[in-house]
Amino acid sequence: MNKEKIRFYTLVGLFFILAGLLMSSQHFIKHWQTANAQPVFAASQQQTAAVKEKATISGEPSHIDIPAAGISIEVAPGYYNQKSQTWTLSLNKAHYAVMTPPPNNASGNTFIYGHNRKEVFSKLLNVKKGDQAVVTTTNGHKFTYVMASRHDTSPTDSSLFDYKGAPILTLQTCSGFWYQNRSIFVFDLQKVVYKCCYRSSFIS
Repeated sequence: MNKEKIRFYTLVGLFFILAGLLMSSQHFIKHWQTANAQPVFAASQQQTAAVKEKATISGEPSHIDIPAAGISIEVAPGYYNQKSQTWTLSLNKAHYAVMTPPPNNASGNTFIYGHNRKEVFSKLLNVKKGDQAVVTTTNGHKFTYVMASRHDTSPTDSSLFDYKGAPILTLQTCSGFWYQNRSIFVFDLQKVVYKCCYRSSFIS
């Protein structure tokens, strides 16, 4: 066999060897990708499930306690009448503005307001930064908030309804010599004690 034939068969043999290696490497790569993709997918599913579970902790407020101010009153649903441009008000209860998000551990601004009366929110004006407010919901959850800031504004200021972000609680009452102002108290969510499966659990 001359040198040319030997070289030809050698090249053909190398070609088939390389082709076999290439095909087997593609199979190995696909197997490796599949094996390593499963834990990531599983982790993603767990994270999604955790987010959904967290977002379900909410409820309509039924009571609010602010120990530092001596406030402990019921909370009733509150509505805005566009025709008369007035809000639902009570002489002995606070009101939750139903168009705002209910207390929850996901996002949004829960808005509760009330008259500047001793039976309602007159003592709210004594609340200081760091004081706690505990909102109990109709389904048994307890949301604890910490006062972060206060400011006075006009009755026509509706900027609080534009809030988007971490869950907060906003309380409002009248202030000023002629009750011409609206005092706004913003509380950050601190913890949630939620009722689940006939027992209470704690989430910080």
